[in-house]
Amino acid sequence: MERIEKTVNRIERVEDGFLYGFGLFETVKIVDRYPRNLDKHYKRIKNSALKLNIEFSIEFVHFEQLFFKEIERYKGNNFILRISLIKNGDKSSYFFTYRDIEISKDSYRLITSKLLKDEKAELSYHKTLNYMQNLLELKEAHKNGYDETIFFNSKNKLTEGTKTNIFLLKENKIYTPAISSGILAGTMREYIIENIQSLGFELKEIEIDRELLESADEVFVTNAVIGIMGVIEIDNKKYKIDKINQIKKGLGL
Repeated sequence: MERIEKTVNRIERVEDGFLYGFGLFETVKIVDRYPRNLDKHYKRIKNSALKLNIEFSIEFVHFEQLFFKEIERYKGNNFILRISLIKNGDKSSYFFTYRDIEISKDSYRLITSKLLKDEKAELSYHKTLNYMQNLLELKEAHKNGYDETIFFNSKNKLTEGTKTNIFLLKENKIYTPAISSGILAGTMREYIIENIQSLGFELKEIEIDRELLESADEVFVTNAVIGIMGVIEIDNKKYKIDKINQIKKGLGL
């Protein structure tokens, strides 16, 4: 796995990734100059690379060293680092990109997409470089005053947002779509599943229909950058966020 320093000058060596979107990426939140949940990001990109035949043979300790070396290049304590892994024939290449953390809201309004996710498509389960459809849906949501778009699948079951996983709270039980619904299993999703029971909630990964979504007491979405974000509206239905802040505090988010 070779680092790309000057992408433009070496594009002929990475045509699979740059010309056809054949690659993966992980967006890692750096908090107090430490990469949060890096072990989960590593596990996901490694598993996806193996499944999609992208060379990725480094051990976690080396992956971690790459991040700490990259962190040294920047000032400040809190920011975002994205690592992109691109297929280059039988080999692969990677590069980092930096951005500031920009979270300007304390709650989200969601809209449901008219498009249906294909739960049978292999790429539904991997964080690939081709995010164009999701970005187009998100842009349309922003144009209409919403913060995020959520999808249902071909069986009319809830899946995920363009950049988020989704959770429902009802009668002290928390529900989230099963991976088999056709979702990308987020690192923050995994963290919540591992720790939410310590706060006294029962969590269920199931197929979620529209009726359960509409009858939920509260809803929140998650990803590595925003952590947990309470949802106050989906389409035209309003939701409470009374327990969301308690959950965020209880999980250290």
